[in-house]
Amino acid sequence: SSAAADTVVSLVKDSVAPTIGVTPPTGVITGTLNVAGTTGDATSGVVLVEGSADGGKTWSAATLNANAWAWAYTPPPGVDHASFPARIRATDRAGNVAVQPVVFIADNLGPTPFQAQLQPTPGSHLIAPASASVSWSPLTDGSGVVSVFAVADQTSNTLPTSGTPVTGNSYTAPLTSAGAWYVHLVARDSVGNTTTRHFGPWFVGTNGGTLAKEATVGAW
Repeated sequence: SSAAADTVVSLVKDSVAPTIGVTPPTGVITGTLNVAGTTGDATSGVVLVEGSADGGKTWSAATLNANAWAWAYTPPPGVDHASFPARIRATDRAGNVAVQPVVFIADNLGPTPFQAQLQPTPGSHLIAPASASVSWSPLTDGSGVVSVFAVADQTSNTLPTSGTPVTGNSYTAPLTSAGAWYVHLVARDSVGNTTTRHFGPWFVGTNGGTLAKEATVGAW
């Protein structure tokens, strides 16, 4: 009988962390952050890529397709031009880890709410031509930019998002004809987040005519 053949096992030591490349995000993130890049490990291969939006306290898996990876993160509501210390982490089969920082700014919150004073009080009965004035405390936003747009009409929920911004912190609305009039204010920050208020109605009639039919009065 012959002796059993010896089994030869080759061991490869891998003590080198994988490489990881990141295409950094540009601009301010108003919705979902999508980050992508490449990774590689010549010895044992990359098995996992993860992302963290809180500086490495918590992680979530990225998609990994060969050497390409992609990671998505949606900031929570109420983020006002805040910087996030994100990280991307690649792990190879030997457990070696590489981490790449990715800082981004997110903003999904509009300017501070309108604190307004109205003259005359909504619900007042006026004779055309008339006017209603709205003034408000200065608004702030994390982006440092606030533009206010205003319009008066006979629709309760108009959104004035175009035209020339209001100068200062007040608006005088011309109430030129009979009807129930409303004033609408929209404050917009540098990336398009908005804060909206609607005021009214003011009931306007004409000399010798009938005043507008009453409706719900207030601000919303």
